[in-house]
Amino acid sequence: MKKLLLALLSIASFQANASDSYLMMPYTLIYDSVDQNLNQDQALYLFDLTTLDADLGEQQLIYSIDGGENLFYPYSAGDTLAIHTVPGAHSFQFYAGQEYAETRLMQLEIKGGHRSMYRINFSRAYKIDAVRKPVIYLYPEETTDVSIKVDPVGEFTFTYPNIDLEWNFACEPYGTLKREEEAYRYLFWESEQDIPTQLINKKEGVVLSGTDAVEYLEIQMQQFGMTSEERADFITYWGPILQTKSNLYIYLLFNEVCDAFASLEISPKPTQIGRFYVLWATVPDNYNPSLESQEVPKMQRDGFTVLEWGGAEVNASKVLLEDF
Repeated sequence: MKKLLLALLSIASFQANASDSYLMMPYTLIYDSVDQNLNQDQALYLFDLTTLDADLGEQQLIYSIDGGENLFYPYSAGDTLAIHTVPGAHSFQFYAGQEYAETRLMQLEIKGGHRSMYRINFSRAYKIDAVRKPVIYLYPEETTDVSIKVDPVGEFTFTYPNIDLEWNFACEPYGTLKREEEAYRYLFWESEQDIPTQLINKKEGVVLSGTDAVEYLEIQMQQFGMTSEERADFITYWGPILQTKSNLYIYLLFNEVCDAFASLEISPKPTQIGRFYVLWATVPDNYNPSLESQEVPKMQRDGFTVLEWGGAEVNASKVLLEDF
């Protein structure tokens, strides 16, 4: 189903401190009764929207029935959405507003000639994702004046050295970037943005303890073709963060897919650009599905080579399989 808006998280209420209280009921059945105005081949669902924040004002709810097309309902807080259908089992998903995450699938069943009212237990979504410490290394074949422009999907929260429209440096073959009396090993940026759920194949990746994460990522980075120095930069930043977590889901993104976070414009144009991003989420201790291993491509390092690595903690609702 095409995601037109970010929405409301109904089944799971994920707290910013990633506590063990992950799951809540997605709805409350208020009543189910015979409706004398309905025939036996008719049924009526009523969805109480009173849990929507009153301060949202006029909004447009997007919902789907049985995996069909998006349907639109302009609502005010406190409205009730009426959906006429046929008896039997039906699935629903709901979306609303730009500060929320999508619901999981709700499976509901209704009898012929009945009306059923449910209150959807909407809850505010987890914080926006922060793309943390993407760093850019540049390795020209000879000392070269290079301009580098990063266009993030969200807003910059920090850059180093400070960037206006672009960075301009004299880049040396072994990666040193020079500007007047200043010298740097790499360029640094961060931004806040919402990471699309569609980037993550929930059936791939790995679930492991934080203490095992460093060894796992070391192996993946070696496979990708990162040098020991580049791997050390990555691990010394992410290792202390990841090792404190009891149960992690880790998913890797490579190369062109990373344009979803930011586009790179570099002149002169590099021969090779390798990009390596790690997405991770703290998941419940009993979450241990059978996942397929990700295939890690091999970065080519001939000619003018650029490497970027980065990562982000994402809302666990974006990675949990529906049948959990």
